Amino acid sequence: MKNTMLQISIPQPCHEDWQAMTPATKGRFCDKCMKNVVDFTTKNDREILEAYTKDAKLCGRFRNDQLDRNIVVVEKKSTVWLATTSAIMTLVGVESSEVLAQEKPKTEQHENFMLSKMIAPVKPQTKVIKGVVSDNVGPIPGANVVIKGTKTSTQTDMDGKFSIEAKENDVIVVSFLGLTTIEQKVDENNFYKIELKQSENHVTLGVVIVCKKRTFFGRIFHSIGNWFR
Repeated sequence: MKNTMLQISIPQPCHEDWQAMTPATKGRFCDKCMKNVVDFTTKNDREILEAYTKDAKLCGRFRNDQLDRNIVVVEKKSTVWLATTSAIMTLVGVESSEVLAQEKPKTEQHENFMLSKMIAPVKPQTKVIKGVVSDNVGPIPGANVVIKGTKTSTQTDMDGKFSIEAKENDVIVVSFLGLTTIEQKVDENNFYKIELKQSENHVTLGVVIVCKKRTFFGRIFHSIGNWFR
C-alpha cells in the first residue's frame, strides 16, 4: 500500500474577477493570464491529486481550506495484485505465506506544487443603497453622500432622499455644512435613516467688540471740543 501526499500553496494570488472571465471547460478562461483556470472549489482530494499528477502547471481556483495542508490519498490495491498474491501463497506454502504476510512499510511521496496564479474569492456584489438625511428640523436637501475611499458620490434631493451604489462593509460618509459628519457602515440593509446634528466645529467662540457710531451733532460737538484741548 502506498500513500501519495500533495501540498498546494499560492504564493502570489491573482486578483482578477472570476465572474468576469469567459466560461470554459472545467472552469473559466483568464484573458490577462491567457490560461484556463480550473475550479477546484467543489473537488475532493483525490480529484485534485489526479489533476496535478497529470499537469503540475494547472492554474486553479481553490477554497482557503484546501490550501497549505497535506492532501493524502491512499492508493487502492489492484485486483490483479490480490489474485497473484493468493496464487503464490497457495503454491509456495506456509513459509512463503509468512514472508508475504510481512507487510511492506508504507511509503509516502511528497510533492509540493507552487501555483503562480490563483483566483481570489468572489468579490461582494454591488447593490443600490437608499436613505434619507435629516436634522432636528426636517429633511436636508443638498447633503453630500460619499462612499469612503472612492469617488462614488451623490447628493440628497429636495426631500432629503438619496440613492447610491455600494457593497456590504463599505462606509457611507454623509456631510452638510454646519452639521456633524456621519459614517454609516453598509450591512445587509438597503435603506438607512441618517440624522445630522449641529457641529461645534462651526460655532465661533470669542470676545465680542462693539463699535458705536456718533450722530451728526455728536461729531460736531466732538470736533469743537478738540479745538479747546
